[in-house]
This record gives sequence, structure tokens and C-alpha cells, in this order.
Amino acid sequence: MPLNALSRRRFLYLTGAMAAGAAELTAHAPLDALASDHRAPQVSITFGEAEWTNSLCTTITRTVIPNFMRLHPDIKVSMTCSQDGGAFQSQMLSRIAAGNPIEVAGAWDNPASLAANNLIEPLDGLMARSAHAQKKFWPATQLKDCVYKGKTWALPITVSSWAFFYNREWFEKKGIPADRSHFPKTWDELRKLSKEFTQWKGDTLVSAGFVPFRFTQDWDIPPTMYIWSALNGGQLYDPEKRMYTVDSEQNIAMMDYMVSWLNEEFKGDMNAVDRSGNWSMHVDTQGRPPAFGLYKEAMGVEGSWILGGMYDSVMKFTRYGVASFPVGPGGTHTVSGSWPVWLVIPRGVRHKEQAFAWMDYLGSTGMIPWTNAVPDIPSNKLVPFIAPAVVTRHLGKAFSADVARFFRHQASIAVPMFSSPVEGFFETQFMRAVDRIMHKVDKPKAGLQACQQICQKRLKVVLAKS
Repeated sequence: MPLNALSRRRFLYLTGAMAAGAAELTAHAPLDALASDHRAPQVSITFGEAEWTNSLCTTITRTVIPNFMRLHPDIKVSMTCSQDGGAFQSQMLSRIAAGNPIEVAGAWDNPASLAANNLIEPLDGLMARSAHAQKKFWPATQLKDCVYKGKTWALPITVSSWAFFYNREWFEKKGIPADRSHFPKTWDELRKLSKEFTQWKGDTLVSAGFVPFRFTQDWDIPPTMYIWSALNGGQLYDPEKRMYTVDSEQNIAMMDYMVSWLNEEFKGDMNAVDRSGNWSMHVDTQGRPPAFGLYKEAMGVEGSWILGGMYDSVMKFTRYGVASFPVGPGGTHTVSGSWPVWLVIPRGVRHKEQAFAWMDYLGSTGMIPWTNAVPDIPSNKLVPFIAPAVVTRHLGKAFSADVARFFRHQASIAVPMFSSPVEGFFETQFMRAVDRIMHKVDKPKAGLQACQQICQKRLKVVLAKS
């Protein structure tokens, strides 16, 4: 995926992090089973990640690393937290090229892309020997996105997933049932409901129900197109056949539907929509606060990471709800998507066993204090259920637990999203294609066909080299 999209997503869900220092809960016996031989000589390893906020870095350095080293006194872990995603990527590439990589890193691209470019090490043998990082302990869909040419290249330690957020208070004021079970189940129902909230004043959009496919403002939207395509019975990339299917009938019909929606409810003018406000769930590039928090957009699509950052912007209401995606005319059932945090071992490390021991610990026992610090969802099946503390603080334990279970369910129905070795290139091209379609520069069929040709051509080149 494009580095800027990954970095901004990480920044968003981590900006709502609580103060660090939460006590680590006692691990189950299987999570402690990999303690090292205390008589072995000490090996030093470095763990690096980009654009995590101070609170998470502090939690890891002050709580997780010391606890790990008590179990593994023969391994000394140091952490580097870069606040510049581009600089971090350049550093990773330079160190790998020089034969001096750090031992563990948060993935700076999707695993398939890193593997195709021979930048990371396969993990299958290490996983097989682990007590709690074996393949059976990770969710199948998220692990599948870590596989390239039959090998596993990363651990997907979180299962942050997407859903609809909606303003319960605004729903109730309009006499609309606000419980999750009454949320629209189809695109037609969603479109009808959206009209209840949409108001124009001349060429200015004053308020909206839901603005579809606003790519110029929302960095998180490109990956969700895998979800929207599946909701209409399609897909964008077939990982088994290693083939893009951008211009399929289902995807053309999807874009025809969204253009029709734009014409009917939003005067067919996405430029006017963009000028009128920030129709996303977070502050945009112009510094405008999100319309959702301003009581100007009733519904929005976001990932579970926004649970922490939602209150960092202006919030003119307190109670919100979350709901599954409605199904398109060509679909049969709801789906979601997941954007994990991936841990990788860069190519050429000298202490691979020790590096994996740290990855193994951070992705299991270490996720307990992690989740107490930031509202993320651990993916390892051995990690006990934890409700996000930031949500508990604002809306109580019952709501927090319900939201956590809901997003875990969303992750369980996620479609594959990051399996392509040219994912970043594809997202850039597809975002451009959809943006041109929604701004009436291209017709849906022609725009998607052009995108299909460009992306498939690039994919063939990369597959031939890897």
C-alpha cells in the first residue's frame, strides 16, 4: 500500500492513545512457554516502527520490553520510533542493501510487496516451532494476506477492521431506529436513509447522510474498495490466479450505482461536495474537522482505530453506533475488511531466532498492555478479550465490550485485501480511476478498463522478476 496511506492510518488510530504504563496482565501458560535459557550469552536486537505515537512507544519500551527480557535475559531489545514514515522506509531499504538490517520491523509495505522485492525473511519454520505463533493461532484471512508464493512473510498482530459509524443521537431526533439491527441492510436502503439527512443551500452541501467514494479527502478509503466490490459480488484482485479483475461486470455496476447516487442526491457534482466540507471521519489535509463530529454527516466508514482518535476532533455529540456494511444489488451477504499491523524480519538479519522470539512475544503476551494503551484488536487467538479502555472511558464498559466484539466479528468476515505484490501501485491507480469517475472525467467502464490494463501490466512485470 502507499506509505502515506499506511502512515496516516497508523497515526489516526494511535493519536487517541491513553497514557502509557498500564500493568501487563498475567499471561496464560502457553504464552510463557518460550522463556530462554538464562545461561546463554546476551544478544542485542533492534525493533523499529514508523509514526507510532509516544504513548505506544512508551508502553512497549517501559512495559513490554522489560517483561520480555525477564523471560529472555539472553536477548536485549532496543526500540526505535521514527516520526517520519518516508525516512523510516529509506532507512530500512538502505540497511538491507548494506547487509546491516534491524532485526524486527513494523512492515512499511504489505507483506507480498516486500517479499516480491526480496526485502524480508520467510517465517514458516519459526512459526511451526513456536508455542503460540503457529498458523492455527492467527485468523485465516489476515494470515493469507501474509503469504506470497506459498511462504508466510509476516505476523498480522492486529485485526483492526472496518464498519459504518453513525450518529445515534441524530437518528433518534429524526425518529429513526438507532439500534444496530435496524441499520440499512442494502445499498438501496442506505441511499434512501441518506436522503433524510442531506441538505443543500445553493451549491453548498450543508449536511449529508453518507457521501460515497470521496477519495480526494479520505486516505483510508482505497483499501475499502475491496469491501465495496465484494459487497456487490465482485473482487478487485484474485490472489490464486494472480490477476486483477478491476473491470468486471460487478465493479462496473458498482461504479454506475455510485455515480447514479451522486447525481440523485449530490447534484452530480463531487467538486461542490468537496468544497462544502470534510466528509470523512478525521481531520483532512486542509485542517478541516470531520463533518461526522460536527453533526453534519450522519454516517461514515472507518476502521476500528478511529475509536481512539474520534474524540481528538470536535465532537458535538456523544453517542454513536457501529454497524455492518449494507449489501449491493449484485451481492448476497455482508463482508468487511481488515488492516493489520504486520511484523516482519528484514532480509539478512544475523539473529533470526532471537528476532522471532521478540515478534512472537509482542504479538501475543505483549498485546495485552498494547491494547490497554491503544484501541486495537489483537489477532492472536490466545490473547484474552480486552475492551478498549478509551471507549470505556467515554461510553462505559458495556458499550466498549460490545464494540470490541463487533469489530472482532467484522475481522472474521474480512475479504482478502493486501495479497498483491504491487498493492501500493494498484491503490494509487485505482484511487485515481475512481476519483476521475466520480468527478465525471471518465465513464465507469472506460475508467476501470484503463486501470485494469495498467495494473495487470505492472503485476506481470513484478511476478516475472520475483
